[in-house]
Amino acid sequence: MNRFIIALVVVLLLAAGGYYFVSQNGTPTAPEDGPSPAAYLDMAENALATQGVILLAHADFEKARAAGQGFLEHIDSLSFPQDMEKENSFLSALKEQGINLKEQVDQAVAGFLVTENGNRYALMLRGNFNPAAVKNAFSQAFLIVNHGEEGGDVIFIYKNMKTCGLTPPLQMHVTGKQIIITTPDMMPQLLARLQNAVPAEIDLSAWRSFRKTHFFSIGFMRPRETVSVIPHDGLRDIVRSNLDATVQTVFAGLAPDPNAVGTTAIFETDIHATSAEWARKALDRINLGRTAFRAMIAGKLPTAAELEQNFQASQQENILKLSVPLHAAKMNETKDALHDVGNVVLSKGDAVNAVIDKFLKQREDTVPKRELPQFSENYTRDNLPAFSPANVFIKADAAAGPFGIAVEKAALITQHGRTITELTLKVHSESLKNIPADNLNIDDDASAVATVQISGVYDRMGEDLLAAEDCGTDSNNRETPLAVHSRLEFDNGTSSTHTYLEGRKTLRLIPEAALQDIAKITGRVTLQLPQNIKSVRYAAPLDQQEVKTDNARLYFRDNDEHRLKYTVEGRKNHILAVHALNEQGYVLRNRSSLVSSSAFKNQRNVSRDIQGRIAGAEIIYTDETQPQEFPFEINSFFNHFDADKDDRKAMLMQPENPANFPKYAQLYNNFAEFCGTKTKAIPLPPLQLCLKELKYHGRKRGIETKYSLAAPASPALMGNLTGIEFVIGRYRTPQGSVELLDHQFLTTELVQAGEGLPPYLSAPSISFMTSDPIGGLERQKITGIIGKLVVHMPLKMNRASIRAMNLGGRIEAYDKSIAATITSVSQDRISFLIEGDTSRLVHLVPITAAKKILPLKNVLYHYEDGKTRVTLEPIGGIPEYMELIYATEKQMLQFPFDVRF
Repeated sequence: MNRFIIALVVVLLLAAGGYYFVSQNGTPTAPEDGPSPAAYLDMAENALATQGVILLAHADFEKARAAGQGFLEHIDSLSFPQDMEKENSFLSALKEQGINLKEQVDQAVAGFLVTENGNRYALMLRGNFNPAAVKNAFSQAFLIVNHGEEGGDVIFIYKNMKTCGLTPPLQMHVTGKQIIITTPDMMPQLLARLQNAVPAEIDLSAWRSFRKTHFFSIGFMRPRETVSVIPHDGLRDIVRSNLDATVQTVFAGLAPDPNAVGTTAIFETDIHATSAEWARKALDRINLGRTAFRAMIAGKLPTAAELEQNFQASQQENILKLSVPLHAAKMNETKDALHDVGNVVLSKGDAVNAVIDKFLKQREDTVPKRELPQFSENYTRDNLPAFSPANVFIKADAAAGPFGIAVEKAALITQHGRTITELTLKVHSESLKNIPADNLNIDDDASAVATVQISGVYDRMGEDLLAAEDCGTDSNNRETPLAVHSRLEFDNGTSSTHTYLEGRKTLRLIPEAALQDIAKITGRVTLQLPQNIKSVRYAAPLDQQEVKTDNARLYFRDNDEHRLKYTVEGRKNHILAVHALNEQGYVLRNRSSLVSSSAFKNQRNVSRDIQGRIAGAEIIYTDETQPQEFPFEINSFFNHFDADKDDRKAMLMQPENPANFPKYAQLYNNFAEFCGTKTKAIPLPPLQLCLKELKYHGRKRGIETKYSLAAPASPALMGNLTGIEFVIGRYRTPQGSVELLDHQFLTTELVQAGEGLPPYLSAPSISFMTSDPIGGLERQKITGIIGKLVVHMPLKMNRASIRAMNLGGRIEAYDKSIAATITSVSQDRISFLIEGDTSRLVHLVPITAAKKILPLKNVLYHYEDGKTRVTLEPIGGIPEYMELIYATEKQMLQFPFDVRF
């Protein structure tokens, strides 16, 4: 039953998606003779119904209009999120050209096909159109590649305003009676099949019988293939497991309710199987499952219970027929109910856990007043705290009112085939009052509590280096919302909640601009400061109680005694806090919260599990907010490297003298007992390898290898970034040895042994991981390891340098054997891409303007796509130069081992 419900929900979503596709891609306005709408529909379906068709969708706008506008208008009001027309140039262009899809389209049919050239789709509309107006709308909204041979054709591409990517070319064919949109290679075939009235290549009789009685219909002609378009792996597998080879076709659609015309539609699904026996067994499973389902939702989900009561399942020979009424006035409640049902169905808790959970909910836990968000009626701009340089959450380069702003990172990225500089700015505020306790402005910039916007990035001549961008979710000119956060702070044993704002903004420079060209960054933070703080309390039951202002609305839904559920519409930053209350009026603590955004309306649905029984609720809100602007200017950055508090020593690299090799072997006895009792000691004089741990973490993460190492106190090894390499060749198992590719690691943490100990170097605890993509070690016992330690001993060294903040700067060896490119710079790190013979790398040395060599707090290695990256964390000063030390002559020593456990 569980899986069947999920499959049914998926079909419902796909049906809604089919309508969304049909309703948004049309284009209508003018008359001419031609086949009737019904005749055109049959011809269009025949044209699409080749052997490769796996999906058909149909929208009967004539039937929808004739049945009454109530349900259609409500659906339409849910179709486009608020302000979508402002951001969608196609919708704006249609409106500007006087094109009204609902009124001008009679029939719409769409198809998804699998062809030799790949997946293809087509949309065909029949109605009354003005070809010139349609073409004008397309010209305004899209990039016209060229006009087709016929006057009514255009080939166009569309820029995705979020990703900035361009779609593959599409072709639009328009006459006074029809619009066809498909790929250019499909258009001739479709037109020929349509004009020649070519019959369908598959049997459409069952599909046509179904869609004739529905407003909107979608037909899965080859269901198991259609399921492959579902993006979520788990959901796709569940649906596929319920659509075995017995299921031939699945039709779903919305039909008018004859008993409630205009206000209710019936969502119906017909599942056609190869045998009546399958349909009978499926019906039996549904009826058995309904009893268990009723028990699961009894008293918990009223709307879901109502849906279940109205849900009909029947068998008609080899067809399983399902239906449920959808009320226009209850679309939001229905969507919430499906969401709640999904949570119940997917829950893995058993009966014992349910009893324990109920017991835990009943144990009341109230929130002390000092830990509640702070609200004040007289909180104006003058009351806002000034940003403190001592703020530990940001190393600020500028301050503006309560906000600190910092250039957090600069990196090289590739955009449209070009390498450019991208900056990441961070904004963090002091603790603020009157900030909404729930962060509900997801994907809704209009409800942002605060935003940051950059006005310019200038060089020393005043030229703006900021790239012009017209797309992207965080384009340069876009105001980026800051998120609401809170933290619990303790002072002398007393806790209190502090609410603050934080966010990041990325900026991209023009291609020819470099990081060192930046002289000034300007921008502003805008805070929407609430005015006229109000509060209201309601006693349970809370259902349908609401708070409504000119700009926002909050209403409670079907709550139970331990769950608070409500919806917020409009300017969500006007709702400052919602508290669940006990009988004494104290605020109850949250156990967990879930915030979801509506796919159709600009609203947020909140569901909160409460620790204790809910006797009422308090809503704190504001009628209005006043924007407060805080301009800022950054004149310098990347000067926040940590101080050297531990008096660390900088690495002074020296080459090795081969004459010292014999005496190193004599030193081995000084650290032969280095490993201790809980590790596997592997003596490799003059080295000592200690294997501490081998753990398998699955195919993706693979084997975690943890080891330690002791080595002679060679001046060429101490601090050497590539001095010793640990290589595992094969793992022994009872079934034979297994090889993992690239299972090697450079030991970079060789440091001087402690005081009072013989002179040697050690790496006390190192771990690295190698993936096992083919599962060679899955469920295998490791019985031994074959590998080696490789020592890269530099005998002669050379140096090359570059300025530390020269992003993209390349430090190259004189003989071209090795190079290091600066790929990113942050407030306390510098990262490099190492190319060439990485075994020649000895060290990367940060040096100040006063020629002081800086010690390193940390060195990080990262291997990705066969590339070696090194990140340094200098301390004790600001790097002005980076020096590459590399070996011009070296000796490689190998110490193989074969250990059995």
